[in-house]
Amino acid sequence: MIPSMLCRTGIDNIDLLPASTSLVSLDRQAGMSKGMGLIIKDALQPNSKHYDYVLIDCPPTLGISMINALAACEKLIIPVQTELKALSGF
Repeated sequence: MIPSMLCRTGIDNIDLLPASTSLVSLDRQAGMSKGMGLIIKDALQPNSKHYDYVLIDCPPTLGISMINALAACEKLIIPVQTELKALSGF
């Protein structure tokens, strides 16, 4: 399913799997299914030999989509704000 949804970027060896409005209901639908935390991992697995890296841009909330992305990861990059108030917890 994923290969049919991929878009070529025009940059060699970089593909894009764009988000869509259908992802809005992912948390609700996945929350009711068995193995709900492994949806992204299971979807990426058949294509894992074709890619060295997969970047997943998650929303800043701890929902089912974030849990799925974390379960699919081997390594994480977590961006943070470095402004003074952000560093002090505000």
